[in-house]
Amino acid sequence: MQRFAPSVLCLQETQVGGLRARNLAFSFGFSRCYTVGSNGRSGGLAIYWNDDLLLELIHYSQYHIDMIVKKNGEEPWRLTNIYGEATVSERQKTWDLLRFLRSESELPWVCIGDYNEVLSPEEHFGVGERCARQMTGFKEAVDVAGLCDLGFVGPIWTFETKVRGGTFTRVRLDRALALPSWMTRFPTATVRHL
Repeated sequence: MQRFAPSVLCLQETQVGGLRARNLAFSFGFSRCYTVGSNGRSGGLAIYWNDDLLLELIHYSQYHIDMIVKKNGEEPWRLTNIYGEATVSERQKTWDLLRFLRSESELPWVCIGDYNEVLSPEEHFGVGERCARQMTGFKEAVDVAGLCDLGFVGPIWTFETKVRGGTFTRVRLDRALALPSWMTRFPTATVRHL
């Protein structure tokens, strides 16, 4: 927080209830927040911001928080914080959600978060394989929504776990996707894997 001083902070997998996530706003130095509590130790979403921005809730679920972002004198844009369904057999729900969200507005849109899926086999390193059908479903949803991957700077993976035998599985599950209109509006936007 001190190093980057973001205007908006989006968290996925908070693994805490809504009240505890709201109480973190002040610890992080934000005056406003909207949270969706976790289901036990699974999920949970939060968006934090300060009074120089106005964020208006469009809608939410256990998988997303969808907001309109306004700043004095500037055109509004749309921010969605997303957490993809963790259960592979249910992941289609996330792809359906992306399609639905796209149909809701024509505002410049960025959709960031943990999608729990990759767009290509090269985004999965180590033990295990990704299901080609799941990757295809994700790609199709991104294409239908008209979203573009913003790319990244830094390590390729965003998730790492140690597996039996002392090796690691590393996967790029987190990403920022945006409409071309959002990318034109914010041409210097950069995603950094820290």
